[in-house]
Amino acid sequence: MDSHNVHIYRNDSVPNLNTNFIAAEGSKIFQSCSFDIRNPFDAYWKVDDFHELCQSASIFDTKQPFERQSKVAEDDSELYDGFVLQRLLCSMISDEELNSQHIHIILTEKLTCTFDEDDWRYHARSVICGVPSMISASGIVEAPARPKEYYYLARPGPVDPQVSKEFEGRFIEHGDNRLTSAVLVYLAQTIFFFITDGDPFCKDHKCILFNAHWQEELLRNLQNPGFCDMHEELLKKFNSNR
Repeated sequence: MDSHNVHIYRNDSVPNLNTNFIAAEGSKIFQSCSFDIRNPFDAYWKVDDFHELCQSASIFDTKQPFERQSKVAEDDSELYDGFVLQRLLCSMISDEELNSQHIHIILTEKLTCTFDEDDWRYHARSVICGVPSMISASGIVEAPARPKEYYYLARPGPVDPQVSKEFEGRFIEHGDNRLTSAVLVYLAQTIFFFITDGDPFCKDHKCILFNAHWQEELLRNLQNPGFCDMHEELLKKFNSNR
């Protein structure tokens, strides 16, 4: 893997997201990479009709794959097929930067999802790795599950504010001051996607690359960020290629 230029596309609409901190900490971890912060993706690449482009990846029925989605809807969707959106955005990047020396990471507020044929439905995702990679602030909130007791107390209907208060601090919410640290976790996974040729996750729950399915697993990574021995060795080898 010879990717050494990491381009982070900032998103000013996401509160409590410190892009400068993410880039600075990322450069400390991945010392063989050069990080730069760019304007939002659509502004940097001068994408016309960006909203319409994204809407063409919309999901209106979470129990049908993308090719079966209705193309007619009265309102815009707030869910997006992550892989379809990724292909659309990839086509906007110049040919000069579509090579293994460049990693493009888009910080987005859009809720990216992927379809799972095992249970025949879409699932929210915090990160979509590839070209470009997308780290979703909404996905960080919605994809890892909250404590089981939360869902038990929250049913039926809207969540009682008292219920949310009882679980305060046990999951990341929109505008959470822990969002920046969470994005850093997914940035590490994104870059390891390229280091490992597509296998960025770890089975060791103490490793920052652990694929968190629960909010408590993600929060544990924020408290004790670090790599397992195997991935630490891969990181040292990668950084020695400076």
